[in-house]
Amino acid sequence: MMVNVLIERRRFSRKRMKLSCSLQIGSGVPVRGFTHDLSQEGAMVEFQHLPSLQQNTKPKTGDSGSLTLQYHKKSTPESMKIGCRVMHTQANRIGLLLFYMKMSDLDKQNLDVIIKTESGNI
Repeated sequence: MMVNVLIERRRFSRKRMKLSCSLQIGSGVPVRGFTHDLSQEGAMVEFQHLPSLQQNTKPKTGDSGSLTLQYHKKSTPESMKIGCRVMHTQANRIGLLLFYMKMSDLDKQNLDVIIKTESGNI
């Protein structure tokens, strides 16, 4: 008897978090959305409507871009820009691989605190 077992491939567990963000694929126009979940190396981003980001083409697996996360640090609005790659798309969601190791040390520290506290107010 064969049993199907779902194997978790992620190195870091995702935290369900709703942070305002924008996604820019290549040189296209940034599109606003919200994170659905977040980890040091991945994010699921939701959009009201998943628009065509570049010349009538929707993002596809393998596309590179940047994710800008909005948060507050000591009540001051802040943002961080993280390089990313599209891993998969759904109706109004895009799964992203985040390039954590390429982030500045300060952005890494801030992202770690956001994830640890599960809050966009650090």
